[in-house]
Amino acid sequence: MISSGIQFALVLAQNVLPVFLFVWIALLVHLSERMARRLAELVKRPLPEALPFERLRMPDGMVWLLILGVALITLRDARSVPVGLNLSIAVGLAFALQGLSVVKVFLVAHGMTPGLIALLFLFTALTMWPILPLACAGVGLMDLWLDFRRLEPGAPEGGVSWK
Repeated sequence: MISSGIQFALVLAQNVLPVFLFVWIALLVHLSERMARRLAELVKRPLPEALPFERLRMPDGMVWLLILGVALITLRDARSVPVGLNLSIAVGLAFALQGLSVVKVFLVAHGMTPGLIALLFLFTALTMWPILPLACAGVGLMDLWLDFRRLEPGAPEGGVSWK
């Protein structure tokens, strides 16, 4: 007989392991890009400037991927649930990063220093870990339609409107 902890780990590995691998590969790509930038500076051939985190914005069409993932979960088919879980978690994490970017811009506009913002994010992630990704994903989704940071070309004033 399998204990409930082992059974939960088995279900987790069968259903959500691909999204963990995706996040791991994305982290490795990010770290490789940072290392390439440092090496390029050492050989006096700097790479072009990267887009800052504050300007991170997901394409509008990613909403449809999120809807597709949730629809696959609601079908309750044994083959479509793992696909829907992985798709919705991966896209949700992308929107959570966009939401963190919005929150960071908001906090900087209100005078918080980057170090204090990092401490706030760390404390919030440690104390409210299940709520933080969901709340940030919601903020990221709202940013698609409300454009909090005024990143769209036709936005008035072209800057942050929180000051």
